[in-house]
Amino acid sequence: MIGRLLLTGFVVFFLSACSSEEVKDTPDSDEITVEQVTDALTEDGLHIEETSDVEEDNVFIQDLNGVTPELYELDGDLVSVYVFSSASDREEGMKQFEEMTANHDLVNYRAYSKQNVLVFYVTENEKAQNEVLDALDTLGQ
Repeated sequence: MIGRLLLTGFVVFFLSACSSEEVKDTPDSDEITVEQVTDALTEDGLHIEETSDVEEDNVFIQDLNGVTPELYELDGDLVSVYVFSSASDREEGMKQFEEMTANHDLVNYRAYSKQNVLVFYVTENEKAQNEVLDALDTLGQ
């Protein structure tokens, strides 16, 4: 009986220690920069260019959680890169985007989240969306 209690106590302690590591924010040294995002895309053979030729009311260029995105064009389609100070700030930014667009019919887009970065790629080209996803998967490694 005492052995079972000790075993149960050990299992609970072990599981709680594991779960606390999963919810930690990313340390500052692991923050991703906009340069790392653009480098990952270009190193994967994708050609992006900075742009400012976007309508001001475009939902993919609005400030999210106090962050203004860097805007790029990839094959004529918009890429918005938001660099937040932490992963939790990024999550809050995505939540704000979802609230802003809840009652809107949006064009086809793909959102990519990694650590402190949120990237929107506005395109209907699924192959291109997957290429961007593959390139961004290399971030933070």
